[in-house]
Amino acid sequence: MREFAPDVFLTGVVWNWAPIMTDIVEAVHEGTWDEYPGQDWWYGLAEGEIKLAPFTDLVPEDVRETVEVKKQAIITGEFEIFPGMTDEQLREICDFDSNIVIV
Repeated sequence: MREFAPDVFLTGVVWNWAPIMTDIVEAVHEGTWDEYPGQDWWYGLAEGEIKLAPFTDLVPEDVRETVEVKKQAIITGEFEIFPGMTDEQLREICDFDSNIVIV
């Protein structure tokens, strides 16, 4: 996105599918896949599935530091994004901007 909006781009998400795909393939290969019926594979910062793209020069240093502190708190489990929510409740989140249409 930095290429398309260089004057407003701050950072972005980088998806690393390797951790989740590795675990899924290993479960199938090891014959343990059936032990995970209806498994929700929720991977994030702590598992290395999601990373932040480098900040642009538009992001002040104090904001970068705040984001890094909060990111580490998420990774260590000190800060929960959706505290107490079950997988079922997370799947039901449907709070999109009005310009997003679910078909």
